[in-house]
Amino acid sequence: ARQVELLRAAGELTVLPAALTTYAGGCVTSGDFVQAEDLLAQSEAISTATGAPPHRSIQTYLAACRGQEQLAKELARSTIEDATARGEGSEITVVLFALAILHNGLGQYDEALAACTSALEYDDVGMYGHLLNEMVEAAARSGDARVAEIATAQVIERAEATRNATALGYAARCEALTASGPAAEHKYRTAITELERSPLKVMAARTHLLFGEWLRRENRRVEARDELRVAYE
Repeated sequence: ARQVELLRAAGELTVLPAALTTYAGGCVTSGDFVQAEDLLAQSEAISTATGAPPHRSIQTYLAACRGQEQLAKELARSTIEDATARGEGSEITVVLFALAILHNGLGQYDEALAACTSALEYDDVGMYGHLLNEMVEAAARSGDARVAEIATAQVIERAEATRNATALGYAARCEALTASGPAAEHKYRTAITELERSPLKVMAARTHLLFGEWLRRENRRVEARDELRVAYE
């Protein structure tokens, strides 16, 4: 937000769209979709006016988090084509991450796993941990226990190094997805506690959803309803 303010004051229209897009990505992650949409519209307008190439990976991310399947896929296809032509691997990584979220949300776990596998090949330092988290969910749900366990081990290793709320939440979430019984319940509760301390409000909600689904499978319907209601709200 500060960077956007400084660039506006300086009239730096060439760099401003990148700052607006980055800010929008943070807003999507924190659950402020309306603010993200406004920032992306500003970025698009400036890019159009200046003739700069548009960067639409965050538009794909927003559409994926909203569950807008057709829009997200159309944006992903065009963005990957443009980014490939310009040699922008980071843009492609974010788009593939968005597709992983979309497919996991729609229960298309094989497609989510494929998106994660492709994205991890870019070895993007800013996205790698987020992709591993999506990969564990996709692999666990598609029945590929080996891939889920390997990715979980990597997430745990990163969490032990950084010890921040996001990393610890991811680690517990991945462990819950690959565990059963009381161990899974403990890890789900730990994941929710940590992720609710992190900026990842959308991920916290998704983890309430996973825990609610798990409780329902355990025939604990009243408790499941409470978790699912939090996720829905």
